[in-house]
Amino acid sequence: MAQFFKAFERTIRMEGGYSNDPMDRGGETYIGISRVFNPHWSGWPIIDRWKSEGRFHQAQLSTDPVLRVQTRLFYKQSYWDPLQGDRIKDESVAQELFDTAVNMGVHTAGVFLQESLNVLNRNKTLYPDMIVDGLVGHRTMAALEILLDH
Repeated sequence: MAQFFKAFERTIRMEGGYSNDPMDRGGETYIGISRVFNPHWSGWPIIDRWKSEGRFHQAQLSTDPVLRVQTRLFYKQSYWDPLQGDRIKDESVAQELFDTAVNMGVHTAGVFLQESLNVLNRNKTLYPDMIVDGLVGHRTMAALEILLDH
């Protein structure tokens, strides 16, 4: 079965560190987590405390163990779990699906998966066509397991 930490480490390398670019519609961002789109993320109070104490430094953020745990938890709960990443037998498929979800949204990643499953079902001989709704549920996972076994 696929491992979250492998997918996380692969994707997070591209997400960068801390930024607060006024031209970025996401506003203040830490390792790809936008304050605009995720204002209640549990890591923001840590970052805010460091800034208010005047000891804010990019290198310190990346080594803070609590912030690192909060970041992993956010990515697992927001992207990996909705895609049922732990159930995917193929590491590379799970990593690609996770990366797509992080960059394009869980729904879009689910749509891409379902559309791909429909194309690869050998004219419905492996499994029936998926309803393409972007929700990765039991039927989507069952079809993926069948495909990966062939």
